[in-house]
Amino acid sequence: DETTWKPINEQPVRGGASYRFDTASLPDGDYRVRVVVSDLPSNPPDMAMKAELISDAFTVDNSPPAIESLSAKREATKPGEPARFRIEAAVRDSASIIASAKYSVDGGEWRLAFPTDQIFDSTSERFSIALEIEEPGEHSVALMAVDRGGNTTIRKLVVRIKGPAPKAE
Repeated sequence: DETTWKPINEQPVRGGASYRFDTASLPDGDYRVRVVVSDLPSNPPDMAMKAELISDAFTVDNSPPAIESLSAKREATKPGEPARFRIEAAVRDSASIIASAKYSVDGGEWRLAFPTDQIFDSTSERFSIALEIEEPGEHSVALMAVDRGGNTTIRKLVVRIKGPAPKAE
C-alpha cells in the first residue's frame, strides 16, 4: 500500500558492477524494485541521460511456516502387529506456498509426507501420515515443513507404546 519509493542504495555502482539487495530486514510481502541509471558522472549535466526500470512484483518471505496442529491417534491393530498411529497436522505460511514436508521417528531418516490433497499448491496444507512403530516405549515423531522461500520449521510430538505387542496365537 505504499506510494513512495524508498532508496536502498544511493551510492554509484560503476562499470557493469552488480549490486546485491539483501531482503533479510524486510517484512514478508510483495515488493517491486525501481532501478535508475544515469551517465551524469561521465557527462556534463546538460548532456546527461537518465533511464529507469521497474521490476515485476516479487515476494519476500523471511518467516517460516507454522505447524498449527500436530496430533497422533492410535489405530486398532491385531495381536502381534506393530502399533499404528495416524499423525494429523495442519501447516500454514503467511507469504508463500508450503513446498515440502517430511517426518522422522526418533531422529531417524526423514521421509516425505504429502498433503492430503496430494499436491503442494497452497499456503495452507493438511497432512495425514500412517505410521507403524514396532518397539514399545516412548517415541518422538518430528514434522518438518518448508515453504517456497526455503524457510523451515520443525515440531515434534511424543507417542508412547506400553509393553510388548501381544503375540499372535
